[in-house]
Formats: sequence, structure tokens, C-alpha cells
Amino acid sequence: MPASREPLKYLTYYPFSVLSVTKAFILVIYVLSVFVWQWNSHPIQIGIVVFIVPILNLIGCALLLISLWFMVQKFYWKRVELAHNLGGVALSLIGMSILLLTYNKESSLRNYIAFNHLLVTIGWSFCLFWSRFFTSNNVSNLFISEWGRGTDEIEIEALEGHF
Repeated sequence: MPASREPLKYLTYYPFSVLSVTKAFILVIYVLSVFVWQWNSHPIQIGIVVFIVPILNLIGCALLLISLWFMVQKFYWKRVELAHNLGGVALSLIGMSILLLTYNKESSLRNYIAFNHLLVTIGWSFCLFWSRFFTSNNVSNLFISEWGRGTDEIEIEALEGHF
């Protein structure tokens, strides 16, 4: 297998494959939410407070992509992953709270987006649970050229001990 495809193979290993599938699911839901906002009506037309929700969706999507990027680069540090997952849960809960506080029976758009936020909250919560209890730190030095050259073994062991 070529070296350029090697990082993607990492996403299919057991503890990380579950996170990869869940994060792909969350990403699809985020994309659907953003498309719904884009194609139906501008959030300001629905309500000024709801204008924040698409921004939260985009920030959550960026947080998710950063988290996946760390996994692809084989830099899986449990604390970083937990921070990303907590941030995702917080963003989705804030968005769902805004949608529920400005509830309108006639707006099916809000109901659809609120349901998407519920699914995203469940997905982020599952990622938080899974990364907390079923994964461990896994930092690879394969992508750093000449990593460890010109250093003593004890220094390398000390650096690896941090992860």
C-alpha cells in the first residue's frame, strides 16, 4: 500500500473505527443542517436569535474535522479528543436550547434542525463516552521526517512518555 494511503488505513482499526463512523454520521447531519439553512430561508427572517444556530453548526463541523484530522495523522491524544467531544456536545446543546427556547409551531424548519441537533448531541455524547472508556493515547512519529535523529535514547523515551 502506498505511503500516502497509510493514514486512512488507521481509521479502520478497532477503537478508532467506531469513532470514525460516528463522526462521519455527525458530519453528514451537520452538512444537511447547513444546506437546510442555506436553501430555505435566511435565519434572520425566522428570528434574530436563531441566527446564531448556523454559526454554531459551522463551528461544530470545523471542530469535528479537526478531530478527524488528528485521527488521520495518527496523533490520537485522549485529552485532545475529549476536549473536542466536550466542545461538540456543548455547541449542539446550545444550538438545541436556542431552537427550543424560540419554539414556533408553524416552523417545520426549526423542528427539523432541532431534531438534527438532537442526533448530533447523541453522536457527540457517544464519541465522548467511547473515547473516554475504550481508547488510549496513540501518537505516531511516522509522519515526522528524521524524528529522533541526533538525540539520545533517553530524550526520546522522555518525549514518548508525555503521550
